[in-house]
Formats: sequence, C-alpha cells, structure tokens
Amino acid sequence: MKILLLAPDQITKTNWGHQLFRNEIARQHQVIFYGGGYFEHPYVRKKPISQVLKETKWKPDIILTHHLTAAKHYVGLDQITNIPKVHICVDHRDLKNDIARHAMLFADHKYDLIIVRTMSEWNSLRMNPNVPEKRAFLPWSVDTNIYYDMRKKRDIDVLNLGNMHPTAYPLREELREKLVSFKNIKLHTIRARHHNFVETINRSRMFVSANGFNGNMNQKYLESLACGTFFLTENPFDLNIYGLVPEENLDVFKNVEEVEEKVRYYIKNWRERREIAKRGMHLVRENHNNVVRVKEFTRILEEKL
Repeated sequence: MKILLLAPDQITKTNWGHQLFRNEIARQHQVIFYGGGYFEHPYVRKKPISQVLKETKWKPDIILTHHLTAAKHYVGLDQITNIPKVHICVDHRDLKNDIARHAMLFADHKYDLIIVRTMSEWNSLRMNPNVPEKRAFLPWSVDTNIYYDMRKKRDIDVLNLGNMHPTAYPLREELREKLVSFKNIKLHTIRARHHNFVETINRSRMFVSANGFNGNMNQKYLESLACGTFFLTENPFDLNIYGLVPEENLDVFKNVEEVEEKVRYYIKNWRERREIAKRGMHLVRENHNNVVRVKEFTRILEEKL
C-alpha cells in the first residue's frame, strides 16, 4: 500500500513510541513522509496538500495523519476527495477543550476514517459532532527490537519514571512521595530517554507506575513488560483487551497505601516476581509488538476503506 504520511519526524522526542510505530508502517508499506525533520520532503507551512501530491513520485492509496498537534497544521486536506484520508487519534480525551479541537480538525480535514488507540478515546468519540461514520480501535504496541531483555544485572529495586503532570496523571506525585519514603529500597527516579531508558528498565527489578486520569493502559506498560521487568500499577480498566491478568503477567494496586506491601512482597519473593514478569514479557512480545499491530492497522484500512 502507498501512503502519504503527514507527520513530523519525532525520533528525538522523549516519547518516541509514536515515531517507532510510524517507522514500522514504513517498513510494511511504501511511505512518503511529509513533515518537519524529513530532509527529502521538508514540511512547508501552509503548502496545500494538493501541491504536495503533485511533487510526490506516485499517487498514494491513502493519506495518513497522526495526532492533533501535528495534523492541524496541514492545509487543503478537505479539497482532496479522490484519496481516502485517515487520522490516528491520540489524546481525544473526555474534556470539552480536547473534543472541541478534534471536532474542528475533523471538520477541516473531512476524514474518511478515524483510528483511536485507547478505549476512553473510543468512548469519547461519540461526543464529537464531526466524527466520521467509519472508525476503528487499534491498541498500543511496542517496538520489541528496541525494548527487550538485555540480561543485565538488576541493581535497581524500583523504577518510577514518567510524566508527572498532576492533571494528566493525578496519582503519580502521591505515588512518588510514597515510594521515596520506603526504607531500604533502592529507588530510581532520574529521567532517562531512548536507549538509556531501555537500559534503565532492564536494570530494574520492577517498574511502579500509575494511570492517567482516564484510567487507560499506556505505552510505558508495554515497554516495561517487553523488557522482562515486573510491572506494578493501578488497575487500568482496559487490561483485558491486552490479555493481561493481575498476578499472572503483572500486578495492580487498589490505592497508594497498598503499594509498600506489594513492593516488599515482590522483592522478597523474587522467583514469583520473575515468573510473572517472564509471562508478561512473552505475552507482550508475541501479541503487542509493532509488527503485529501494523498488520492489524493494514487490515483495518482494507476492511474500512
């Protein structure tokens, strides 16, 4: 399939997961990237997409945009009526401002298909007056060529990293304070990115985190599990979608007060922790890698368009 992918190159961003997914799309399809950071096709603000199409070496089968913050800058998509237009939606949250901004995006670009990555986004789409009839759900995935078990010495007891914004992740600050208070626990909270982040996960006996305000799984969960690191978090409401089961592939806590007991239990019972982590790793690497997910993405395009 030939795809014109309208998005900037975000490989240098701290959260590079979206770019890694787009790179896998490019491995499985013929893709022309058009966006900031691409030398061959640099993004020119306000250039109509009709002009971009004239400059490409072939006519795409679809035009793909990814994420509101990038997609809103492209102009003239509404004038393209002979090529299906698809948007991968990220952060379509159940908030008036987010819904209004996405409603404007959908109205301006006149998409044929919307794909969302979380169930809360799927549920919030019904509140958007301009959402197209065709829509699909595509769960998160991870690049297992980058996130894998490096067989490193695990000299960190607890890893606690991630966005600490109090509105987006309301429990994380309280969780961090609780973890810092634990005695005789080696805690790591220093920010790491890219391959250093992967190495830090691999040095950790467990990764302890908390959900965002919408209660979904997020990419960090899969990244940790893919490395064979035990994962402890709040109970995301969509765990079952990924086939993840508490005490089988990871574990969950009901509240922050329960965290210390769980942490100390799994540090002491290392064989049980290791077996749970191993089962989580195998499940994620087999079912939730980017290769599998892009194939699902392709099936969605073939069935919906």
